[in-house]
Amino acid sequence: MIVRFLTVWMLLVSFIAAGSATAGPTGDISWHSVLAVDSVGQVEALSPAADLLAVELGHHRETGQAVLRFSFLAMSEDVPGGLARAFVAADRPRSIGVTVQDNGQAGKLNSRMLADFALVPQAKRYAALTSDKTAAARLWTTATDPDAIYLDLPEDPTSASAPWSVTVTTTQPNGVGEVVTASYPAAKAFEANCAFVLHGNQGIGYTDVLAGRSDDLAGSGFDEALEAHENNNIPGNFHLSGTLMTSAEWAARNGDPVDFNAWLASGVTAGWAGMV
Repeated sequence: MIVRFLTVWMLLVSFIAAGSATAGPTGDISWHSVLAVDSVGQVEALSPAADLLAVELGHHRETGQAVLRFSFLAMSEDVPGGLARAFVAADRPRSIGVTVQDNGQAGKLNSRMLADFALVPQAKRYAALTSDKTAAARLWTTATDPDAIYLDLPEDPTSASAPWSVTVTTTQPNGVGEVVTASYPAAKAFEANCAFVLHGNQGIGYTDVLAGRSDDLAGSGFDEALEAHENNNIPGNFHLSGTLMTSAEWAARNGDPVDFNAWLASGVTAGWAGMV
């Protein structure tokens, strides 16, 4: 058995790894460090849109300006299962107050409010609204990261002469909310070890699990899983039943342009696939 572990930034919902980049409104954001991670789904009657997940520090690549990212369990009400029930348990709040307080540098009395805004549902998704024009100019979101709010900082914590901290607070109309305090340098390194293991099973005969269903060829087959691992060089462990390997071999010998078994074998040689 080959087991390949990845070090990824993950806690129920992924947060962005230090050293990676995200497309911002005026260019890419380079992520410096994860400052805090909070547990989620633990507070009764707390909306997922008020349930803070992580606070991270990054910089605009072009200007070097510091930017804070704070993410939530879910900012969309169009979610399944437990998340949908959590919105109902919280009475689907029509407004969630959010404040971002700069606590200043250790040993100095220089705290200030960085942002005071509300998360308001618009078309089943919570959006940030504020009457503070200064804060509004610094707050932004991106479609590629739908469960996070970004805040451009007036000063760079990495240039401070002493440790710096910030407190993000959420408040619902029912009085339930959360408080997360993050610091730079971070109190600890936030990382987790995990393994990607994919299992494929299929009876002998015609199968559409390799290339996908005819009504969703671009998103329903095992080929998308392999493409994701191969294109992003993410090691994965693959376990295929004997019947599925037989079906793949039969398909390859009967004109299927994608030889699934050979694809996995090449992945093993290249180092992004392990067979279990």
